[in-house]
Amino acid sequence: MTRLALALFVSLAFASPALAQTITVHDLTVDGDPPPDEYRALLDAAIATAVVPIRTCYAHELTTHPGLHGDLRLRLWVSARQVIRVTPETTLGNPALETCAHDRVHEFTLPPQAPEGGAQVRFVMTFVAPATSSPPPPPTTTAPPPPAHPGPSIMTPIAPPQAVTLPFAIAIDRVRGGLSQETLEYVFNHAGFEQCTSAQHGTVPVTVSVTPAGRARITLGRGTLRDAAYRQCIEQHITSATFPTASAATRLRVTVTLR
Repeated sequence: MTRLALALFVSLAFASPALAQTITVHDLTVDGDPPPDEYRALLDAAIATAVVPIRTCYAHELTTHPGLHGDLRLRLWVSARQVIRVTPETTLGNPALETCAHDRVHEFTLPPQAPEGGAQVRFVMTFVAPATSSPPPPPTTTAPPPPAHPGPSIMTPIAPPQAVTLPFAIAIDRVRGGLSQETLEYVFNHAGFEQCTSAQHGTVPVTVSVTPAGRARITLGRGTLRDAAYRQCIEQHITSATFPTASAATRLRVTVTLR
């Protein structure tokens, strides 16, 4: 999959000045293998401009978090010349920067000569905050004496984070054609079905045909959920979803379950 790795990062090169030494990209692998040494110079040149939009995100966050630094390891699923999914494998402790970097990476596209098959790409972005002058020492003040009889220390328990349960579930089978099941699962799980509400519960089977250009035609089956408004909402969200382009049409069966 070396050609896919080259196509991915060469496609990200912009006509921009060289990247300042605040972000480096390293540990690139494609399907678990590093690119060969003879391609290293080409990759380094492309990567030097590829993360310019992410540098803008970083510069913005440094204005309010001057010491922000760390490694952000990302896993990408690339298919049909597009970045289908971006999964963070580490965190920086700054959700705004992580979200901004995630969104910019998700916008990357591959050139027409890139392979259409899927591949898993991993790399690490290291953020190094620029050196700043040391702040002046704070003025010396006299601390007030402690109270004669301090009260008991009260600690408020912190509730554990609650798992998010979506109001719907997606099951995909009978996939045939140019798009992979992993790609389709991503599309359907981000199709906005949570906006469809009903007092009923049950299933809606859907037969979907996706053209090579990424347009969907659907047929709703009978199922156990008869709420007409919910079924119409499901239909609208599927037909308006963004499907990647592919070399061939794709036909599949989807079951949407309202919990």
